Amino acid sequence: MDPHALRILTDGSINTIRWHATGRAVRPHMMKGPPHMTDTQTVAGVFQEMEGKFKADKAAGIDATFQFDITGEDAAQYNAVIKDGAATFTEGVADNPTVTVIAGDQDWIRLVNGQLNPQMAFMTGKIKVKGDLALAMKLGQLFL
Repeated sequence: MDPHALRILTDGSINTIRWHATGRAVRPHMMKGPPHMTDTQTVAGVFQEMEGKFKADKAAGIDATFQFDITGEDAAQYNAVIKDGAATFTEGVADNPTVTVIAGDQDWIRLVNGQLNPQMAFMTGKIKVKGDLALAMKLGQLFL
């Protein structure tokens, strides 16, 4: 039996199930290590964390501007300019973004926290992308 299994829930989120040697599922509170990437609960916190987790080695050859339009109660607009292996985050709207990501605040927080599958969120319309889709797919590699 595979010691790890993924279960996709009806809301598009993914749960990790771990199995004990006895064949029983291990409850999440019994698992060692974090069940998701982070516990950030605000849009501003998410972008601070993304900036801190930027992986310069993954940005080689990328010269792009990501625009993030987050809607909802915790609405905000941020942009990230990636150039020469560095990322600069700014609150506000970029002039000519290469990629624009549009998401509701709670969906964006869940996505960054590892509680929402990015592909499922895109396919169900929870996350919308304008511009270079291939570049948008690199967000996880660059910032998470």
